[in-house]
Amino acid sequence: MINKASFSKIAKIYASYAIERRKLFSASDEMLAKSKQAIFALHRDDVAEAERLLAEVESAERSFVSVFKKHPDIVSEGPHRAALEEYAEAAQFLAFIKGEPLCVIKNLELDSDAVLGGLTDTVGEIARKCVQWATKGEFKKIDKALEASREIVMALMGLSLTGYLRTKLDQAKGALRRIEDVAYDVAMRELRNK
Repeated sequence: MINKASFSKIAKIYASYAIERRKLFSASDEMLAKSKQAIFALHRDDVAEAERLLAEVESAERSFVSVFKKHPDIVSEGPHRAALEEYAEAAQFLAFIKGEPLCVIKNLELDSDAVLGGLTDTVGEIARKCVQWATKGEFKKIDKALEASREIVMALMGLSLTGYLRTKLDQAKGALRRIEDVAYDVAMRELRNK
């Protein structure tokens, strides 16, 4: 026979988790969208807007601290993990644009998977930015991007990543190759113009 008191307690915990999970998923969708918007703001050279959007993401994440304490497993739910990884990508891309060190997430505590996943994706954003810089004739910035991207990829290669992070590393290597291609094209153009 089921112990009704124990079952009732378990049912309440489960119901509370389900309610908080729905709230977190809704907030995570918003956090993901704002992190993507921050990245797009950086591609438009609007650092202030990117910082504002990331501050909103940080505020939303902090609003769930009590939920995380009550239901620690909820942090690992898929949509929330995706939102944190997108935030890490946006925060690291912002740091790159501002010339600050990468892998320093100042305003939120993230696990290593979120930071590493965001870091791998940052190389792709740097590659997109290189195309913009090449188009605008801002060639010196491409050298900085190439150096940073090589450093990121080499550091990640030293970790022997597995699973989805390995796939992301392979994508980062492809983005690095695009940056190298842009740098090569710029170098060839400069040589022809001499």
